[in-house]
Amino acid sequence: MAGEEFATGLLLDLSSRGCCIEWEETVLLQVGAAVEIHLNMKGIALCLMGVIRYVHNNKRTGIEFTHVSPRKQEQIEAAMNEFLEMRRFALSHP
Repeated sequence: MAGEEFATGLLLDLSSRGCCIEWEETVLLQVGAAVEIHLNMKGIALCLMGVIRYVHNNKRTGIEFTHVSPRKQEQIEAAMNEFLEMRRFALSHP
């Protein structure tokens, strides 16, 4: 599909309503743009629709999730638990 771009980034924060991603390369995203996010963490794979809420230096982006079904919400909560566990591990093993 024309206009599609793909980028890889590091998940900095994850909540039930959205996430913050730091991109490996500069991305040209506009506040208000619709995006599709693919999160993969230790056996949890999520595909979520979202809207860009902020962009910092074309490297860090805040995304609000949209169109979240009850099932997707459960998957996000499982991903949040895994994300928190990974952060705890990283902090306890510098």
